[in-house]
Amino acid sequence: MNNRKGYMFSFLFYIIASFGVSLTIKASIGVSAVNSTIVALSEVLSFKVGTVMIGINLLFLFGYMILTKFKFPIKYMLQGALFLLFGSFVNLYLYELLIHID
Repeated sequence: MNNRKGYMFSFLFYIIASFGVSLTIKASIGVSAVNSTIVALSEVLSFKVGTVMIGINLLFLFGYMILTKFKFPIKYMLQGALFLLFGSFVNLYLYELLIHID
């Protein structure tokens, strides 16, 4: 039961955190170094911000997998799925829900 509760809180956190990232990008009030790189890459490559975020995070995950010599396959799959979730929610917020806010 505690595990399920922890997963639900993690899922809720990802939804809230992706909304926060989307708001800071949309409001242009300043973003972190990683997010500013992602926003710049998304403009240069003509991809959505969340899509670039997924790609960058998966590159980081691949580097982590190499450094840990592929010892934790379940952990890698979970992290990859969470990266997909986070980037997808950023895209949802930026390009669907916050589209009309200038």
